[in-house]
Amino acid sequence: MSNHRYLDFLAKLAVDHAHPGGHLLTEQLVHHLQIKAGDKVLDVGCGTGATVMYLSDKVKAEVTGIDLHPLMVERAKTRITPKQRTAKIIQASAEALPFQSERFDAVLSESVTAFTNVTHSVPEYFRVLKNGGRLAAVEMTIEEPLDEQKKQLIETVYGVKDVRTEKEWLSLWKQAGFTKIQAYRTNQLRQDEQDAQPSYHFTSKLDEEALDVWLQHIQILQTFQGILTYRAFTMEKQAQS
Repeated sequence: MSNHRYLDFLAKLAVDHAHPGGHLLTEQLVHHLQIKAGDKVLDVGCGTGATVMYLSDKVKAEVTGIDLHPLMVERAKTRITPKQRTAKIIQASAEALPFQSERFDAVLSESVTAFTNVTHSVPEYFRVLKNGGRLAAVEMTIEEPLDEQKKQLIETVYGVKDVRTEKEWLSLWKQAGFTKIQAYRTNQLRQDEQDAQPSYHFTSKLDEEALDVWLQHIQILQTFQGILTYRAFTMEKQAQS
């Protein structure tokens, strides 16, 4: 495994909708963004391609998925059939999106941004959105400020660059130029427990290191129950007059 042990773990398990809220939250975010047939949509950190397929098959959007992890990209590409001409997968970084400016009507980032250098990734989201375009992001969030020791524990296990409060996330989006920013807690979004769970597809037997990551993940959830949560954010790139 690389330095991103948690992301490697998810890739090994080939987890569909590996973000809080699962597929149901994805559907709700698509509704919030008012994505319609023919819209150009970017799925940042597309993982196994589950959201790409949903947007292509059900919404009939023209969707591009990008992911930096080669195993995720490989699995996502295998899901695209010749009939799905409006879906494509590219290996790329959220911190340097290989697209021209103002290309997309909507950008989705489901549990991705926290794993990136936000000084690069968030401005990139803004850049590739059309004026009037919309962004939705699901992000790891802490309910209260933590001391450095606790923050480092979370950051080490998940490989994230930083853990942020809702206020810190809102400030980040605003500084990038986004407007009409909304934050949603778990209980503000309708959840069905079964649909909210990610789907696991074991691509191979878990090795000792993968099991260690899983146990650390469980321990973090128990230790920071009620403190380490998530938010769904929606926002717009205001159209220039």
